[in-house]
Amino acid sequence: MSSILFSGTYNTVQKSKILLVAFVVVMILSGVESKIYAAENGRSGDGKLATVTLCIGENWEPYYSETLDNGGVVVELVRRAFTRGGYSLELEWFPWTRAFNMAKTGDCDGVLGAWYTEERKQFFIYSEPFLTTELVFFKRKGEKITYTTLRDLQPYRIGVARDSGPYELLKPEFEQNLDVATSAYLNIQKLMGKRFDLLADEKLNVLYIINTHLPEWRGALEILSPPLQINKLHVIISKKIETPQKIVDAFNHGLKEIQEDGTFDAILKEYNFSEIK
Repeated sequence: MSSILFSGTYNTVQKSKILLVAFVVVMILSGVESKIYAAENGRSGDGKLATVTLCIGENWEPYYSETLDNGGVVVELVRRAFTRGGYSLELEWFPWTRAFNMAKTGDCDGVLGAWYTEERKQFFIYSEPFLTTELVFFKRKGEKITYTTLRDLQPYRIGVARDSGPYELLKPEFEQNLDVATSAYLNIQKLMGKRFDLLADEKLNVLYIINTHLPEWRGALEILSPPLQINKLHVIISKKIETPQKIVDAFNHGLKEIQEDGTFDAILKEYNFSEIK
C-alpha cells in the first residue's frame, strides 16, 4: 500500500515538474520569437532599434498631451507596441492640420492617433485600431433637447471646434447652425454662457477639461444619446516614405503582443482607461 501511494505521489511530482518546465520553455520561446521579430524587422545595421518619427496633433487630453506623463495613454501604448516590433518612437508635436500635412508629404513617417477616412486612405497605410473614441452632443443640464436623427437638431445652434471631427461631419448640413471656436475649452464656456444650444465634441476630452480646468461646472452638462460618431484610433504611416507597410506590420505585431500578454490592459489601468478598448 505504501509503495503504491509513494508511486502515485512520485508521478504527480514528476508531472508537475514537466508542466513547469514546459511553461518556462514556452515563455522563453515567446520572448525569443519577439526578439527575433524585432531584430529582423526594425533594427538597423549596428543592432540599434530603427526609429519611426510620428507627427502628433496638439494636446488632446486625456488621450495625449505634452503635459501628461509620458505623453499620455495613446503615446505609451504606441511606444510599447513599436518597441516590441523593433522600432523606437520619436514624436514631433504640431497643430493637427500641420501634423497631418507633414505626414502626408512624408516629412515625418506618419501620424500618431488618427481616425479612419476614405480620403486619408489615399495617402496613408492604417494600423490595426487600438482605442475607441466617441463624438457626442453636450447640452446644459435640464434642457429638453433630444434627437433620433440629425435632422431633429436643425432648430439648434451647435458649437464646434474649427477643423475638428464634428466640424467636418456637421458642416455639409448644418453650416448655418454652427458656432465655430478654436478649442473645446472655449466652447464649454460658450455653452454654459448660453451662446449656443449644443456642443459637439469628443466625450472624454470635454469631461477631462471640465474636471481639470472648469471644476465649477462638474455635473452641469448632459450627454445626448446616441453618439454622433464612434471612431477607432490608428497609427497611420505615409505612403511617401520607404517601406511603410513594414512599419505598419511591425506596429501591428507589437500591438498584438502587448494585448496578449497583458501589457495593454496594464497601461490602460495605469492611466485610468481600464474600461476603454
